[in-house]
Amino acid sequence: MAEYRRRRSPVFHAEKLKTPLMVHTTTNDEDVNVMQVEALIKALKAAGKQFEYKIYQDAPGGHAFNRLDTALARESRQEIYRFLARYLSPPNPPGAPLPLGAASTSAQGQ
Repeated sequence: MAEYRRRRSPVFHAEKLKTPLMVHTTTNDEDVNVMQVEALIKALKAAGKQFEYKIYQDAPGGHAFNRLDTALARESRQEIYRFLARYLSPPNPPGAPLPLGAASTSAQGQ
């Protein structure tokens, strides 16, 4: 069982990371213990990898905290959007100002 976990754990494969990574977690995540995330962060630092992380304290929702409609979740999602925009260069990332003359479209009922 230990070998199986070692093969599957990202901690033991951090040196293979080739793209920037963002990690968000919360201390009350019951699916991925914060100690596992801290071990990954330590391994990424040791391997000199490019990454960002944030550990939230007891965020409502645990593992799914940033899927909820809370100020904390919205903050987390905005950080993720900004991170992705830096590396993926989308034409109009969420929260970015629209080009002059562009019409704003918004979904009804959201």
